[in-house]
Amino acid sequence: MSVVRRVLKVIATVIVLLVAVIMTWESLPETLTMVPDASTPPAGQYPYQSIGTLHDLNVAFANRNGRLYGIQDQYVFISEDGGRTFVRRGKLPPARDDWTTIIKDRIARLKLTRWIRRNRGPENLVVLDSGTILVFWDRIYRSADDGASFEVVYDRPQHGILAPFGNNEGVAAGPGTVYFGEYSALPRPHAIRLLEGSNDGRDWRVVHTFPSGDIFHVHSIAYDRFRNRYWVCTGDNDSEDRILYTEDGFKTLQLLGGGSQDWRCVSLMITEKALVWGSDNNQTAASINRWNFATQTLEKVLEVGKPTYSSTVLSSGLLALSTVYEPTSPYTQQFHPEPTTDLWVSIDGTCWNRILSLPYRQETDRDGHMTRASLSFPAGFPTDDLYFTPQNTTLFDFETRILKLSPDKLPPCPELQAADAAKAGSAQSVGQ
Repeated sequence: MSVVRRVLKVIATVIVLLVAVIMTWESLPETLTMVPDASTPPAGQYPYQSIGTLHDLNVAFANRNGRLYGIQDQYVFISEDGGRTFVRRGKLPPARDDWTTIIKDRIARLKLTRWIRRNRGPENLVVLDSGTILVFWDRIYRSADDGASFEVVYDRPQHGILAPFGNNEGVAAGPGTVYFGEYSALPRPHAIRLLEGSNDGRDWRVVHTFPSGDIFHVHSIAYDRFRNRYWVCTGDNDSEDRILYTEDGFKTLQLLGGGSQDWRCVSLMITEKALVWGSDNNQTAASINRWNFATQTLEKVLEVGKPTYSSTVLSSGLLALSTVYEPTSPYTQQFHPEPTTDLWVSIDGTCWNRILSLPYRQETDRDGHMTRASLSFPAGFPTDDLYFTPQNTTLFDFETRILKLSPDKLPPCPELQAADAAKAGSAQSVGQ
């Protein structure tokens, strides 16, 4: 009996020590630090310098002063030094305030739990000019104290409103207002609504409704600082594919173009002279397209094959987009492209180079659907360095990468770019 007691005492002591260690760890401030890249690419082979990696963090937004906002699980992190360190601020409150939910939430938010689960959390965060932070997830959360605490300002499900598209693309913040559109995957037909947030993100209302059967969903809304207007991208069938804009707070919507898969856009790169986007065409072969404001014409620049969900414009004016590997799409089933998510960059929106590819990691989500390999960029204002977060890849999954691009090292474009759907994306490949 004494042996049993001694064993139980040892076990109890170990448990107490483990609990003490975990509680001590939990009480310490949490800072995520970039891991510098120790390897150096061969000179002249890569048009970028790899700065480093941030583990288990999605860098979701950059404000006009270069401040970066990241998300891990339900916590918001902020960087003041260009992404070299991110300090944890507050977290989103649990869905209910009963004791069972509170206990589950506290366990799920532990550092140890988050380290094991590696949960990305919400994919849409915007920061208003006032500094107010808005996070879009099951509900809309607002923080007026620099992310230290959050309150629910709009309960979408209670109002029958669907969530916006993710990938840091679904929400647009402009002067004094913020907008998002519903992203529905429910069977057609259905109405789709656009919502406006005002009063520093406190008040929300529907400002436009697409009638049932008009479109499938809204991919994104983007604010255009050059023309002081908002762009709206919708999909997915040819008749539903449109790029629209408003200059009067959505009292009216004007059509720029639509009616084909070339206009099926998720993410816009907005410049002074043009709109540039990689199409979301998953039927035949997606292309990079450019709307020239001077000539008022649509230019098909390059067929890249795989669709695009995310893109960005850097402070240097350099453009970047990522293509997505969709394992079950009609395009993939017919043409069998490389199972990679690819990073493409351009100086002017007309000459493009593929500079990096990450292999797909085959998995299924909670609903049993095959996942997709993709890269996402932070929303908001242009940054000096390029930040991107891979998802469902064998390398750097849920790890934000930081690259310093060297436009002068990009090779010139050939006269003929890829036009064969089966070979699309093979032109201008650098540093796989």
